[in-house]
Amino acid sequence: MALNAYKMSHRWGNQPAVQQLDDIAYLCRVLFAEHVREAMDFRERQQHDPLAAPKTTRLDRVLEVWRAVLPHRRLRILENRLVASDTGLTAAPPPNGEYDAAGMSDGERVVFYLAGQVLATPDGAVLVVDEPEVHVHRAVAAALWDRLEAERSDLAFVYLTHDLEFAASRRGARKIALLGYASLGPAVEAWTLRELPSSDDGFDEELAARVLGSRQPVLFVEGAVGSLDAAVWRRLCPDWSIVPRGGCGDVIHAAASFNANGGLHRMRCAGVVDADGRGEADIAVLGRLGVRVLPVAKIENVFLLPPVFRVLARCLGLRGSALDQAVEQAQDAVLARAGDDIDAASARRVKRLLSAKLKAVDLGPDRIGAVQERWAVTIAELDVAVLFANLRAELASAMRERDVTKVLALYDNKGLLADAARVLSPKKDELERRILGLLSSKEDVELLQVLRSHLPLPTVEPSEALPHVPAPATDVA
Repeated sequence: MALNAYKMSHRWGNQPAVQQLDDIAYLCRVLFAEHVREAMDFRERQQHDPLAAPKTTRLDRVLEVWRAVLPHRRLRILENRLVASDTGLTAAPPPNGEYDAAGMSDGERVVFYLAGQVLATPDGAVLVVDEPEVHVHRAVAAALWDRLEAERSDLAFVYLTHDLEFAASRRGARKIALLGYASLGPAVEAWTLRELPSSDDGFDEELAARVLGSRQPVLFVEGAVGSLDAAVWRRLCPDWSIVPRGGCGDVIHAAASFNANGGLHRMRCAGVVDADGRGEADIAVLGRLGVRVLPVAKIENVFLLPPVFRVLARCLGLRGSALDQAVEQAQDAVLARAGDDIDAASARRVKRLLSAKLKAVDLGPDRIGAVQERWAVTIAELDVAVLFANLRAELASAMRERDVTKVLALYDNKGLLADAARVLSPKKDELERRILGLLSSKEDVELLQVLRSHLPLPTVEPSEALPHVPAPATDVA
């Protein structure tokens, strides 16, 4: 009891949950003491057996881990200290290129410290690691803990992390999200925990962690993390957690999977995909899966819709006849680009249609005769020439009628935003920055309002959201 009281007051400052410890000096003394002791024992053994070999110390193993995860740095043991050096082609050779361990970067010190602590942990212990990604690059963190887990297979590793990618890198581990905590009185605590589904259940583990730990409903969108798609949707739906998923198939799969397993998380998920020439039947099917469909073939093209473009041009300073002329020029540019590209665009629509139909084909029972018969019927129904002619005629008709809205729904070309930029003067990248600036502005919300009136915004009914659970930032163990 006295020892525990001493630790509580002196080592942890009566704040064991948050008190920072500085025990690297103690760790170094432990490692060096064992290293020196083994050197003395080795010298004594050699006096009796000249062929005796030195034993590997924990300090030796720390250096092996270091070399494995930081191959561009060299760490050497001197009499009573460690020195590091750069092993790159331009590095100066030792001793001129060496620096004392005290001069190592935060990342280098952390790698040494973590490796030493893990290797010095008593056999069979449970090792709790809080925020293993701190001060270490994400790629190095995963490699470091892979190596340390292999070095100490006798330990049970428990990680507390906010880094979902790191959590997903722990293959084969159980992953539990901390959703909430509340103190209900003296010695009474309430924890809200939920185990994540594994990849064996068909779930992306990093994505499952993000959905499960979200404090907001989740909207899956096309594109990458830094894409215009994600940036626009973050501004349009500030009450949603926006998760880019790449292609439309990934968005549909994510929304459908999580909505079909609502017991795994607290909020209903939704998705938004590009129009890509989808028919009403396809749109209805996606709607039942929680996926909305844009009115344009690509999210960038929503800014070319005549009402949206007019507001955008006005926000950028155009007025009167100059504004009318810009709107007309933008529509002419859309129609001209679609006309020049009509055959290739129609061929792309044929490819997407064929891909969707073939994925939905039911080839019947597992008998080769039945498979061949069903396949022959499927191929006979898919007349590529007829499909191409019909899709091309649909796009051509919209162009003749100058129905720019319909052309934008059928024509999948991200380059149209560059055409809009030429009409409005700035380059495409500059136009994108100005659009995002307008969407973020608190003074001018006109562009935001017109976009919301033309896009299928997701909704979550109150009954779909579970009661709020007070909690700190989500941890994944």
